[in-house]
Amino acid sequence: MKSSREEQIQKEFEILHKAIVEGNSELLVAEYWKFVYYRVKKLCVKYKVTCEKEDVEELRNEIFLRMLDNDCEKLKKYDPQKGLLLIQWICVIISNTFIDIILRKKDPESLSSKDKKTQFDESPHITDYYEARRHWLTNMSVTNKLAFKEALSSIPAIYAKVISGYMDGKSFENIAEELGKSKIAVQTYKHRAFKKLKSILNS
Repeated sequence: MKSSREEQIQKEFEILHKAIVEGNSELLVAEYWKFVYYRVKKLCVKYKVTCEKEDVEELRNEIFLRMLDNDCEKLKKYDPQKGLLLIQWICVIISNTFIDIILRKKDPESLSSKDKKTQFDESPHITDYYEARRHWLTNMSVTNKLAFKEALSSIPAIYAKVISGYMDGKSFENIAEELGKSKIAVQTYKHRAFKKLKSILNS
């Protein structure tokens, strides 16, 4: 008779196989959709971040996008031999995403040493990444600016508006007010926009 842990491992194996091998993420989403939502809510409470329902949903969407992006790259890095269950690995992805999008844009010093150690190399973080990116975009050549402008026109309009506001030096709060969105939604859009722009410009 299988133990509850063995049954959990078997179930997670089937979920991973469906997502990675068959390209079907329905089981993964169905199994962890509510879990990710409530995990994000707990992180908001833990770090005293004001999150509306829309904000939590945006973060949950981003987390699933990261799990499934690049042919499930982050899920492929899960190694059961290290003693973690898949749900524990997903918790790592949730924490890294929350830290990357919310806390590092809020206050890098708000991370405790324990939180910093929680981060795995599966999702590299650079505190001043976006400031460096803004400086680079502002000082790029005319040719590169034209390429960037063309790339900007090919991403979703809401992403382009966020990037344009960001490049103009506007705060997240100002951009959010202009677009009628929450600050967290704007942070998430910016993160997705840079990712899409990077993919377009490097293709």
